[in-house]
Amino acid sequence: WRFLAASAENVDRVLDDGVSLVISQSPVEHFRNDVTFFELLADRLQRPGRRSLQIHLLRPQSMWRQWGPHGYRGYNEYNIARVVEPYRSGSQCRLIVLGGPASNRVHRTHIRDYASRFMGRRVKDVRSRQPEAYTTALTEAIVADANGRERVGVREASFVALVIETGLDGPIPFETRCLRAARRADFARDR
Repeated sequence: WRFLAASAENVDRVLDDGVSLVISQSPVEHFRNDVTFFELLADRLQRPGRRSLQIHLLRPQSMWRQWGPHGYRGYNEYNIARVVEPYRSGSQCRLIVLGGPASNRVHRTHIRDYASRFMGRRVKDVRSRQPEAYTTALTEAIVADANGRERVGVREASFVALVIETGLDGPIPFETRCLRAARRADFARDR
């Protein structure tokens, strides 16, 4: 195992033939050129005979309410489709929604609600002052989101995990059932 760090614009320079796992935790929304970042990764990792796994945790479009303005974008089905475009052939892309409306409500009521600042209310982080109440609320929210009591699409997620597998089981159709379902759910809601 080796840990490598590089800027988004230079990531291809550190990806030698021994690199098979790439993980990013929330930096991509801060990259001005996120599509270029994924193109560089694809150019290095989609070579014949190469096997790799990428896991990118992306903040969804709804992140602004939880975290306030920062970065260049929150992700929705449209800009996710743009960043996976370089993987159209030779890779399997899966989208996994994490959390959902119930988890987001717990965040807004127990940790931070950026929008409340504009309404004159300030949510104070109560996790350390009321750990049992927070743990109970969070547990109930996770169960509610997991059991599908409320529909969770890309836009309602707390986070989105983009998993890109290359050379592991061979190529599959570009648009996975998960991405198609997310698009249908979001389109239906917007009508």
